[in-house]
Amino acid sequence: MAEETQRPTRARRSERSEKQRWNHDVTRAAIGGVVTLGMGAGSSAILDSANRFETRHLISSLSKVLPYLASAGIGGGASILALMLTLLSVSRQSDVRFSETFYRRILWIGRQASALFAGCILLLLTMAAPVVEADAFASAQTLLTGQYYLTAMLTSLISGLSISLIMMLQSTVSDLVMVLGFGVEDHYVLAPSAEPTAEEA
Repeated sequence: MAEETQRPTRARRSERSEKQRWNHDVTRAAIGGVVTLGMGAGSSAILDSANRFETRHLISSLSKVLPYLASAGIGGGASILALMLTLLSVSRQSDVRFSETFYRRILWIGRQASALFAGCILLLLTMAAPVVEADAFASAQTLLTGQYYLTAMLTSLISGLSISLIMMLQSTVSDLVMVLGFGVEDHYVLAPSAEPTAEEA
């Protein structure tokens, strides 16, 4: 009788621990992404205010570096999505049962990797527009300024998203190593085992 009353208590404690850890992981990843986003946006704003009439030179300088960043983000996003498929395969083939928090993390990482992939493609398309050579248009300066702000915004978003993604991925891999590598049995990413009842025993 005492054992039956302890089961709901352990289940509630495990569920509460999962929610707390999930909130902690999301908060940590969000803080890392927001800080990186703020640093990127702040540096872009400082450069623009100090060089308001040199937007053409800024875009020319960025066009030499940002394609490498975008290409690395595309490759990284695709690799992480492939890694998530491998991680799902490993989790299904292992003897342990993982909790909802573990699969929620994988879903979160997959969405972030997809957003990173799409953002990097948009950045490449933005840099591919030949706005710097558009001297024949009367609104050439406006187009240059718009391209600079769009490029700076995409770069900041991609940087913040990358940091958030890596932090969430690091937490997931660390927990997986603790469970599968070190054999930790009392871990929050493990689903609560169904204990046999008195009748089954």
